[in-house]
Order: sequence, then C-alpha cells, then structure tokens
Amino acid sequence: MIYSSILRASTRLRLCLPVILMSALHPFCKAATPPPVPATFQDLYTELDNYLTSFNATLNSSWNGSKYPVLYTANSLVANGNAGPQLVNPLDFKEVQLELQGFKAMGYQAVMIELPFPMLYEPFFSSQAQYQQ
Repeated sequence: MIYSSILRASTRLRLCLPVILMSALHPFCKAATPPPVPATFQDLYTELDNYLTSFNATLNSSWNGSKYPVLYTANSLVANGNAGPQLVNPLDFKEVQLELQGFKAMGYQAVMIELPFPMLYEPFFSSQAQYQQ
C-alpha cells in the first residue's frame, strides 16, 4: 500500500515537475500571477511547496546575513598542466609571469592553474632532474 502510493507520487512528480519548473522559471512570462495548478496535481504541488518553504526556512535560520567573500579568478592558459613536461621549461616561466602581470592589471584576485594527474607523478617525467624542476 505505502509502496504503491510512493510509486504513484514519484510517477506524478516525474511527469509534473518539468511542467512546474518550466512555468516557474520561464523568463518571458508576463503574467502577474502564475496560472492555477491543475486539480490533478494540486496535492503534489502543495507537498513540494511545503518542502521548499521548510528548506528555505532552514537556510534562513542558519545564515547570519553576511555575504561570502568572492575572488574573481582567471584561468591560466600558459601555466596549464595539459602542456605536460613543457610546463617546467624555463622559457615558458617568463610567459607565465607576463600572463600573471596581465591578470593583476585587469584586477583579478586569484588565478586557477590546472595540474592534472601526471604532472605531480614522478614516473611521468623522463629524469629525476626534470621532475625536480
């Protein structure tokens, strides 16, 4: 009995949720009030609305109102681990410095440098000296 009602509710949710979300999130909707929920989905709509209201209250009770600090970042294209061992080439270091100076001049506060798996794995490099660089 409980399983069949859960199955019915999940089936209705799967069929109804895209419609609810699309009508709620449609940016070009000019109606001042949303259209009424069809009677078939009213109980499901009420249940979802109660869950969302409860979740929103939980979030608001835990938040002190201060905004989290944001650092605007740039993604370094020169200092990218996908270049492989070429990344540790001393000539490329000058390019990295120029790129960082450019980011600083543009007002970026942080830089993201991608270092995928093999860049920190010693056997990836051909010699110990190359790994130490």
